[in-house]
Amino acid sequence: MFNSFKILMKFPNRGMLLQILLVAMLVKLLLLVISYQRTVKICRFLSHANLRYQLTFLELQELSYRIAATFAIFNHCLVWSLALFTVFKITFPELAIKIGVNQEAGFQAHAWIENQGQIIDLSQSNFQEIYCEN
Repeated sequence: MFNSFKILMKFPNRGMLLQILLVAMLVKLLLLVISYQRTVKICRFLSHANLRYQLTFLELQELSYRIAATFAIFNHCLVWSLALFTVFKITFPELAIKIGVNQEAGFQAHAWIENQGQIIDLSQSNFQEIYCEN
């Protein structure tokens, strides 16, 4: 845990990072106590209050990999996708949450985000999309 805070202190935009982490914790809590649909509605509402960050999509991809590798809360792909959707929807208006399944190795489900067809999480390549939330 201490190493996570060391990385947090070295991060160039700590405000943005803290916002992502707080939103992720809120999303995780909401998914535990209310339905997915209501959680998405709350995320949509919160996304309108966010700042517009000066960030390219490639920078968002790099940011997502750095945070996911550091903070355990992002091990849950749905929490991670909803948190990024909430924080960056203003910056990337075409951002969409995708949910897919992979039936090749038993049954697996995965959530990820895309912006105009660009995928932020390349591990989703074996998943067939079954749901999209814009």
